[in-house]
Amino acid sequence: MNHCYREWEIEIRNFRKRLKREFKNSPSLKGFMLEIFPESYQEALEAMKEDYPDTYFPEICPFLSDVEKLLNDKFWK
Repeated sequence: MNHCYREWEIEIRNFRKRLKREFKNSPSLKGFMLEIFPESYQEALEAMKEDYPDTYFPEICPFLSDVEKLLNDKFWK
């Protein structure tokens, strides 16, 4: 596996752990995350397209309404 991808995988895993902890402590944050997620995804998509112009990224996030999939699936493999 490319070293760059490994760093991303570790970053995603660490971020997910923090989110799970926050959701456990404040369950209402899940609803807030779902509310802001579409706009956040579009902002991230624009940045990724600029940084990785030869890589395909879906225009619509496949995880918009499924927090559990977002926090658990290894979609990068």
